Amino acid sequence: MKAALIAVSALAAVLAVALVVVVLGGTSVTVGGLPGAANDRDAPPPREDGPTRRVTSEINDGSGWEDVDLEITLIEARTANPSREDTLGEDDRGKRWIAAEFEVRNRADDNASDSPQLVAVDADGQSHDGGLVPVVEPALDQLNVPAGGRRKGYLSVQVPDDAKIERLEVSLIGEALGWDLDRTL
Repeated sequence: MKAALIAVSALAAVLAVALVVVVLGGTSVTVGGLPGAANDRDAPPPREDGPTRRVTSEINDGSGWEDVDLEITLIEARTANPSREDTLGEDDRGKRWIAAEFEVRNRADDNASDSPQLVAVDADGQSHDGGLVPVVEPALDQLNVPAGGRRKGYLSVQVPDDAKIERLEVSLIGEALGWDLDRTL
């Protein structure tokens, strides 16, 4: 009888924790940083199911190790009309451009720079690599963000006209960050 009572109590505790996780949407509490803190660099990391991803790392730029702490937020993704005439040519027949607007926020005490690359993944799982051609301005193809600063701009990728794009990925500071789109492009 006592063993059955302990088992029921343990099951009730597990169910209570599961209910809290479901109600809070998987939100976790981070000690040392709360939203709205005086220094927003100390805020907890963004949830992985929202529009913001975070990269934290250390890199050696040749002059020593630097901390990297960047947040990148997908603002909008759409089919784009190139603003640069030199992107249009014979090789562009049967293709279209996807442009994604991002905001990058540097939470580190060091400046950050990189050449992020956009990849579009279609419904068949095929990845379409964007290269470093800026199509929509302002472009983020040469990213430089001062310590504590922000940059907003676009990354672009060329895809076949008939591709149904379901996911976007950005390679930033050696990490691949991805977003599943609400609708296909």
